[in-house]
Amino acid sequence: MVALNKRDPSGLRSDEDAQASEMRRIISDGIARATASIINREVTDPVEVDVILSKEIEGDTQSRLLISELKSVNKTVSKSMTRTDRLLGRMGIELGPQGIDGDVVSAIEVNVTNDVKSLTASARAECSRAITDAIGRGLGTKDMGKMITEATGESRNRAETIARTTMAKTFNDIAVNRYQRSGVTEYNIYPTKDGRLCEKCMKAALDGNKFRRYTSPPPLPIHPNCRCIPYPIIPGEDSDLEFSAYILSPKKRIVAWLEAI
Repeated sequence: MVALNKRDPSGLRSDEDAQASEMRRIISDGIARATASIINREVTDPVEVDVILSKEIEGDTQSRLLISELKSVNKTVSKSMTRTDRLLGRMGIELGPQGIDGDVVSAIEVNVTNDVKSLTASARAECSRAITDAIGRGLGTKDMGKMITEATGESRNRAETIARTTMAKTFNDIAVNRYQRSGVTEYNIYPTKDGRLCEKCMKAALDGNKFRRYTSPPPLPIHPNCRCIPYPIIPGEDSDLEFSAYILSPKKRIVAWLEAI
């Protein structure tokens, strides 16, 4: 078996953490600026509130999120190609034509744009509801700010999820494209082996006491924040993934989880 880091098979763990933090920071800054503008100017007119939220969150913040995510996509594309070609070479699979299909990257960029627009629309709506409620209840600036922070917590968490899931999908889509160009027709799902490995991923990766063979690209990411990657099967040969390496006892799962945090 070609050795990969089972706890970080894509090699993107630190990049994912950094991008997740960046996305959360950007959306938090946008919400904070909008909130400060409304509170400091003592705006109570719903129309004016809406204008400020539109400018700060669906305007400037959305642009910053898109720039950050597209930059992350380009970096991940490069890393995926490098790591994928290295894996193919080590497995003795002849590399296909250089590069990747342009429509793969275009589809990723469209998804990123849609995700960011959906995120900022949700954040704006959460802010609007919280501010309207706070004004209606006659709350002071401190309580209003607290309400907005609590109301927009879901958007902050979603920003992190978008960052991580986008990087995983980008890595996997590019990897599959390189595999296909090199003649690979069958795949396994390579799970991330640590205490956070979920049953949904194990079910998709395993078929009884062996790894499931996919005759078309496996459905990755399996869920938001999924860290599994596609693993090529050498044409005409059996998979070389070690099933036993992924069977953890409850005790080992706890130890692995503690090591991962």
